[in-house]
Amino acid sequence: MIAAPRLTNRDFNGQLIKGTVLEVDSGLINASVMIQSGKRTISIMMSAAELVKAGIAVNSTVFCLMSGKDITIITDIKEYMTSLQKKNPNLETYLVK
Repeated sequence: MIAAPRLTNRDFNGQLIKGTVLEVDSGLINASVMIQSGKRTISIMMSAAELVKAGIAVNSTVFCLMSGKDITIITDIKEYMTSLQKKNPNLETYLVK
């Protein structure tokens, strides 16, 4: 991967996976989300407040940016890529090379 300037490791480095939410189990404090992408199944624990704020629902399509032990769930990929483009206007030229 080509590292573009002014992007943090959390923003861009890692593997982007498209998956479907299989199961959402929410309690008062914690929530569990199970995502399936092909043969791979990912189980994520997060706070219930983050789950509500992200708007994750069963059978919805999400993107997971996995970098080491960090997993970022992206529900709206267009909004996420637009924010990356605003941080670095030259990002498109780096992706083309």
